[in-house]
Amino acid sequence: MKKVFRKSAVALAAVGFVVLAGAREAKADIVLSAPVIASGSGCLTTACAAGVFEWQYLAGISQDEAVSGTGAIPDAAPNGVLPSAAVKDFFTIYDFNGYIPGSAQMPTGWAFQSLPTGSTPTNVIPNDNAAFPNLTWYYTGNSVVNGPAVLGVFSARTTFNSTTTGGNYVGSATNAGASPGTQDNKITQITTPATTTTVVPEPASMLLLGTGLLGCVRILRRKSAKS
Repeated sequence: MKKVFRKSAVALAAVGFVVLAGAREAKADIVLSAPVIASGSGCLTTACAAGVFEWQYLAGISQDEAVSGTGAIPDAAPNGVLPSAAVKDFFTIYDFNGYIPGSAQMPTGWAFQSLPTGSTPTNVIPNDNAAFPNLTWYYTGNSVVNGPAVLGVFSARTTFNSTTTGGNYVGSATNAGASPGTQDNKITQITTPATTTTVVPEPASMLLLGTGLLGCVRILRRKSAKS
């Protein structure tokens, strides 16, 4: 009973993260937490080598939004006309300095691509420097995921562990509320790797611990490792 209660409490805390994040944004759709920066055995599936760091983002979908795998794979150019089915729902983290190709991980039902510019949805203009790679995850599942729901942990490895809060991410999801089937796009700031390798504390870990989300990330880590 204790184990069941603990898992249920963690799941509720994670959904609470999605709902609260949605309340802070006019168009919340796909929501990302601050990252946990892992190293060594704290990395998913396999341990990180010395000097390599894994940035782990917890993602969710907010109320009255959904993710759908219908449509084309998002390309580099701004895309996504009003019918959301034209393009698979996705999100992009821009200018992820030091990205190690092939290191991205994601839950089942998602795919990944890294482009120098984009993928970018309609009606948002992020800071996007082609000198640094972008990380885009897009949904490929057959079933629509309706919010509020936790989507899982998405991660990528880099040679940098210091942070900047000036990064951008964009999300493109399907409206499941007042305008069903249309596309909801948004842009938000997020923590991304800076250009130095100075060892710094992990404030994101403390933030997640304080909100009960670190436990959720650990459970999702174990699930990812088993899969």
